[in-house]
Parts: sequence; C-alpha cells; structure tokens
Amino acid sequence: ATGGGTDYTISASPGTISAGLTSTSIDITLTDDLDIETDETIIIQISSISSGDASLGTVLEHTLTIADNDFDGYEGPGGVGDLNNNKLWLRTDSLTGFADNDPVSAWADFSGNSNNFAQATGAELILLSSEEKSKKYHETE
Repeated sequence: ATGGGTDYTISASPGTISAGLTSTSIDITLTDDLDIETDETIIIQISSISSGDASLGTVLEHTLTIADNDFDGYEGPGGVGDLNNNKLWLRTDSLTGFADNDPVSAWADFSGNSNNFAQATGAELILLSSEEKSKKYHETE
C-alpha cells in the first residue's frame, strides 16, 4: 500500500496506551482509488516505549491486508486488469491436446484485445511443460 493519504491514512500514530490499560486502537481509513491493484499490505510496528514501567512484548509487528476490490468487468492475471491495461493475456489452461514439452505455435489472447500469439519459427516456439500447463497464467519477461 502506498500510504500518506494515497491508499490509506492512520489517524493515531504513535498510539498511546494509558496507565492501567494493556492495549490501544489505531484507526486506519482505506482510500479507494482508481488504480487497478492487487492485494496490498500495511505493516504496523511497535518500536519503542517512551515512558512508564512497561516493556515490549513478543508480537511487535502486525500485517494488515487490503483486499483487492478493483474490477472493471474483465479479470486478468492475478485478478488484475482489463482490456485497457492488459494488452496480451495468455492462459495456459486454455491450451488443450498438448503433451509434455509440445511446441506452441498459436495461443489465443484473453485480454479482450485480440492480440493472439503466433510464432512460426520452430527454434523460438514456447514449449509447454506439464508443470506450466498446471498453472493458470503464463508468465513472460
């Protein structure tokens, strides 16, 4: 998460634990923006004690996950994207009839942009392994 008023704000930082109490609350307000994003995290850390007879415990860090809620009517890899920002989306589970390490010369684009993959040069064909076939999305560099 970006923070600083972009994805969330924290109303009370540092938190204060009053005398005789063992906990405090910190309010975190999430900001829904227009960015297409995956799940994000906020890490809250207890780093020091400024006064009193208290001591730090063993749980000094808590991770909060901001669940992805971005959906523009078309879901791309990892739950992110649409035809405006995914120019090419290849789904390995869409390929059928291939044995282990068979070359793939054509592959349908699922981004909604009709940028279908085609490769005629044998030495540059993608070989689809059984491990890759078990994944839902193909990752390329």
